[in-house]
Amino acid sequence: MLVFRLKGDFESLEELLPRLFAAGSKGLEERAGEVWAYFERSVDLPLCGRWETLEEIDWVARWKRG
Repeated sequence: MLVFRLKGDFESLEELLPRLFAAGSKGLEERAGEVWAYFERSVDLPLCGRWETLEEIDWVARWKRG
């Protein structure tokens, strides 16, 4: 999974959030000083942010172990 990381929070980036969903974001998460937009593949975004590849995690297997 890919994440596009933007500096700010939901309030300061409020007008950009619909554009992320329109570009195919599967979800948004607010983290310390950043908004993470999750995507299945890289898309061209005319926004100031950076792409990062996240490790694929089998959450069911992890839940069964714990």
